[in-house]
Amino acid sequence: MSAPFEDIAGVQPLEAILQTDGGGRVLRAHAGGARDAVVTAECVDTVASALSALGASLELGDLRGGVISFAHGHLALGSLGQDGNVGLVAGEDAKVGLLLHQLRELVEALGAA
Repeated sequence: MSAPFEDIAGVQPLEAILQTDGGGRVLRAHAGGARDAVVTAECVDTVASALSALGASLELGDLRGGVISFAHGHLALGSLGQDGNVGLVAGEDAKVGLLLHQLRELVEALGAA
């Protein structure tokens, strides 16, 4: 696990931290508990691709990032442009504002502010 992943993991408990190349290939992944990091990363790329297509069809521009909340947790998704995507998975008790902050910090650390 690289330094940016280590730095971001200490802020708030995360279930998974992922970086993909945008084409379904996992570059870095760390998952705690029962999460399968590779499967989760593939899902991150699928969601990022779908949101990018939605943004394009609505003429909203390129995907930057955001949080999607589910019944039992949150997915924070950020774009690294041509370099892929990052995703953070957190439990339902996670603070969404802090999760967004963690996402921005990770995107900046990986070089695509």
